Amino acid sequence: MEVKVGKFLGFLFIIIFILSSAHAANDVGVNATILVGANPAGMAYDSGKGEIFVANEVSETVSVISDSTNEVVATVAVSSYPFGVAYDSAKSEIFVTDYASNAVSVISDSSNIVVATIPVGNSPYGLAYDAATGEIYVANSGSNSVSIISDSSNTVVENITVGTNPLAVAYDSLRGEIFVANQGSNTVSVISTSGNIAVVATVPVGNDPSGIAYDSGQNEIFVTDNASNIVSVILDSTNVVVANVTVSANPQGVAYNWGENEVYVTNSGVSNAVSVISDRTNVVVATVTVGDNPLTAAYDSGKNEIFVTNKADNTVSVISDLTGLGVPTVSASPNAVVQGQTSSLTSTVVTGTPPSTYQWFNESPSGSNYAAIDGAINSSYDFVTSTNTPVGSWNFILQVTDSTGASVNSAVTSVFVNALTPIPSIIVNPSQGPADTAATATLTGFPAYVAIIITFDGDNVGTITSTTGNGSVRITVPNVSLGIYNVTAIGAQGGVATTTFDVTQAATPSPTPHQQ
Repeated sequence: MEVKVGKFLGFLFIIIFILSSAHAANDVGVNATILVGANPAGMAYDSGKGEIFVANEVSETVSVISDSTNEVVATVAVSSYPFGVAYDSAKSEIFVTDYASNAVSVISDSSNIVVATIPVGNSPYGLAYDAATGEIYVANSGSNSVSIISDSSNTVVENITVGTNPLAVAYDSLRGEIFVANQGSNTVSVISTSGNIAVVATVPVGNDPSGIAYDSGQNEIFVTDNASNIVSVILDSTNVVVANVTVSANPQGVAYNWGENEVYVTNSGVSNAVSVISDRTNVVVATVTVGDNPLTAAYDSGKNEIFVTNKADNTVSVISDLTGLGVPTVSASPNAVVQGQTSSLTSTVVTGTPPSTYQWFNESPSGSNYAAIDGAINSSYDFVTSTNTPVGSWNFILQVTDSTGASVNSAVTSVFVNALTPIPSIIVNPSQGPADTAATATLTGFPAYVAIIITFDGDNVGTITSTTGNGSVRITVPNVSLGIYNVTAIGAQGGVATTTFDVTQAATPSPTPHQQ
């Protein structure tokens, strides 16, 4: 099987984000150039170590770059013609395809030593890590297959036949699927990883698909079509191409930047440029000149930077947001609530040029787009639910804009709203009797850990706080006249239940003191 040299691989970096940020063309640029081995090809970001691992084809080595210093801190010898690189976060290992050896080298990131060599199919190129199953998917360009490696045993557990000349692989974490770019058949194979592992769809794309990446924000797959000078955008829910984005000559590698909600595409032709695509509009919003013959890109979420291998001049370019606007970190407490409860979202914001402004966005469980939340313009936000709030996962992001107009979004933070079941109820026993008598109010189905107030005809007659939302409390019937009255329980963060009490006898008046 003939493989076109240099047309391969866009690596997947698993990330959770959406919503295109405002980004002027002069906001991004190369802030460092790093000399590595001969003919650098694929690379991956190791989030555990804050390092970039770069496969050098001709040197038959892997360069390890510290992202804090942008310097090579180690060089690891591997087998013949290393191409693709993927980071296994569970094992803290780096998997490298050795094209000429028909194998995959496994490097421990703690020692920078090869700890295993795994035989796979012919001419392995791209690969991706499936975090849900702990497996590595390897595209064997000469076998028209994908080998599945278990990271617990470092052995191939299955081989799947795909299209002709598969080069690049991406993992879709939302759907648990593997997308494979088949250069020879101009298609993308979609592999389901749940149950019976098999190809479930084949998607036609442009000519010579070479790179591929998953955009978790839009749930789309971006495919570089090298000979068509376009990027095909596949919607993962339908496996249909929904857009084609024209870029510079010979697009190759592709990486998704969730910090900026943008897709970075290396163009290996005469432009020697990286195209920056907004994933919301599918429009090129910036073009950055890098080194000679840029091939692959990797997103460093720790530094909010893009690393690009330049094959012809043996360097790696580092692209940064020159405004210095950092990605905000957002957390929710609690991250699961019952209808009627509140979750507080807070952020740690690293601004560029102060002062900054804020806007929160959310997406409902049944929604497909994010919408700005009215009035949510502070660095924190309280998500207040009611008994009518839709059940399911609510997604939130925080957009920060500094005084220069540069804007960046946080990663997705989710709050799961559970149904308020069973329906809150209150039973008073006895349910009738004289005024000024005692009774027991029994409550069920209220939110846990919140105060529940009991009222009799609007007057507070008791309060209970329960760890389960169930409990009993003694109440005293007020001094009222004969009749039927409402007894109501109201949860401080949701839940209302009402019953009645029949006052059958008015309270006996206290005797008037006898005056001497």
